[in-house]
Amino acid sequence: MYYLKGLENNINNIIAIAKRQNHDIQTLTDLKRGYLNAVSELQQDVSYNKDCALAHFLAQTPYYSEDLDEILSLTRKYKDFSLLTDIQDVSDSMEAPKLTSIEKAKPAFVRAITQLKEFDEDLYGLMLLAVNTFFYCPATNNLGGGSTSSAVGVIWCSYKQEWTTDDIIEFLVHELTHQLVFIDEIAIGHYYDMDALAEPRNFAISSILRKPRPLDKVIHALIVANEIQKLRGILKLKGTERAHPSSEILRTSIPTSIDSILSMNNIDQLIKPRVFELIESIQVSNLEAA
Repeated sequence: MYYLKGLENNINNIIAIAKRQNHDIQTLTDLKRGYLNAVSELQQDVSYNKDCALAHFLAQTPYYSEDLDEILSLTRKYKDFSLLTDIQDVSDSMEAPKLTSIEKAKPAFVRAITQLKEFDEDLYGLMLLAVNTFFYCPATNNLGGGSTSSAVGVIWCSYKQEWTTDDIIEFLVHELTHQLVFIDEIAIGHYYDMDALAEPRNFAISSILRKPRPLDKVIHALIVANEIQKLRGILKLKGTERAHPSSEILRTSIPTSIDSILSMNNIDQLIKPRVFELIESIQVSNLEAA
């Protein structure tokens, strides 16, 4: 979403959400506080230290939680099941958080996010605004972490020891993209009927996993694929392709995914104009990458 729609568009979405709690936004502090409060109102069962999140934002550093109780509470949000949950082993793969593993994983996170800041301060600043807390919890499978619509503003990290700094940067931008899409959906609206998206007849092909998935996951994957291509091209990352498929695979899978979406007979009854706009922007961007 950062590369697809630009910095200003994404900040305006956050402003729209923050104004639900604070109509008088004059400073970035007002904006962050209003956003924190608005997200808390939307998701009252998501628990993390919002004072710490705000303090870290004011210091322009990420809030990387090392509170075991807080982390355990956040992991429960990844166990929330809905009709749109199509990958069942995510929460089962999360191990019990341990302070030693959290502390051991932190330097890799700090190196990656520091390098990201050096690459692009606007992207870094947007990440600090949109993401209220990061937490580390190891996984027993190959998942590098994730985001969930049940906890907007929260990113679970589970990157692997063999991942390079560039791999972790890709992961962080991937997850930031999910967060920005969640925010865009809250601010503007993406779907007419979420329950209808859970019906297999309304599945489309994912550009990341390259298999049928619920439509909301497919839209997320399309935007992520676009962002990773742009990130690699602009920052000249040398990722190992552990975090994502090659750029060539992403580039060729995007049109396949879009065709599977637009060929659905009832697509006008499923997605709102904003999603059509995002798809059109992705088509243009992917042609430029060819």
